Amino acid sequence: MYKIACMPGDGIGPEIMTQSLKVLEIVAKSAKVKYELEEMLVGGAGFDACGEHLSDSCVEKARDCHAILFGSVGGPVTESHLPKWDGCERNTLLKLRAEMGFFANLRPIRVSEHLAFLSPVKIKNPCNILIFRELLSGLYYGERHSGVENGVAYATDVCYYNEEQIKRIVQTACETAVKLKEAKVSVVHKANVLQTSKLWQKVAREVIKKFNLEIEEILVDNCAMQLVINPSAYRILVTENMFGDILSDLASALPGSLGLTPSASFGDSGIHMYEPAGGSAPDIANQNIANPTAQIMCVGLLFEHTFGMPEVNTGILNAIDETMKQGYFTPDIARHVEGNVSSVSTSEFTNQVIKNL
Repeated sequence: MYKIACMPGDGIGPEIMTQSLKVLEIVAKSAKVKYELEEMLVGGAGFDACGEHLSDSCVEKARDCHAILFGSVGGPVTESHLPKWDGCERNTLLKLRAEMGFFANLRPIRVSEHLAFLSPVKIKNPCNILIFRELLSGLYYGERHSGVENGVAYATDVCYYNEEQIKRIVQTACETAVKLKEAKVSVVHKANVLQTSKLWQKVAREVIKKFNLEIEEILVDNCAMQLVINPSAYRILVTENMFGDILSDLASALPGSLGLTPSASFGDSGIHMYEPAGGSAPDIANQNIANPTAQIMCVGLLFEHTFGMPEVNTGILNAIDETMKQGYFTPDIARHVEGNVSSVSTSEFTNQVIKNL
């Protein structure tokens, strides 16, 4: 019996989580997988419940689970100053990653041949990119200082990495490359300027050599450009925290919407967290128009990485592709598509995916 922590969060999180759980129930029954869910209130919902965005009790309960299905957290920008929303994402996601030891984030970017027309850029060939982002160090976790010096305001953010932090994320990318029979791992850095990137370059070369894989080194600014010009050239990318944050969001636009991109976070404990790339979108919450695709794809990643059933993930992806090939799109995508398409609700889209499973 698998135990899954379910953290819907805020905004559209609860409604797209509800849809993904429909898919989970049906597919698990077909695959003969037994599980139980434990729902936990996090983000603004957690603050309303107990005065904290992520309570220690939630973290402890999550440690007793095999996996975490995460929705989204955060509130309206106009209310960001309120205690309920101030620091909501930082206090929830960064704390959860640190407490659970999630040092690696995997962002699959997939544009199929039949759905390339949805992309905002011209994609000549189908692309299937796996972006590995280091999650627990770099600028986001370094020391921060601000103040006034000689009447001038200043601020500093320290970017820190050690070789062990770099080694484990590069090794994770290499293990995936070997598993998928890929010959090359692309390492993104800024070694022409930054000391941390020079260390990344050194350690990455050593790790990749041990796996007998080819290394491709790309400066981060060039990588951003190439992801727009020729994304099909990449298969496995690995990089540091802030570069990975920016590049994975850029690449997430390639399929046509942030609502089409899932992610997975891994650590040494064997517990994985699955979450969509998009935010809480409070402006469209509770209207049954949010795109549930990425949250449904998280269920596929759950089957592949926690249940050890990659073929189930493939089946879910095929069902999603078929649904969109049939002309079913939520409003975020339908408004950009020409021709005979149906702008459907969140629940209608999910029901069609289930029919195509």
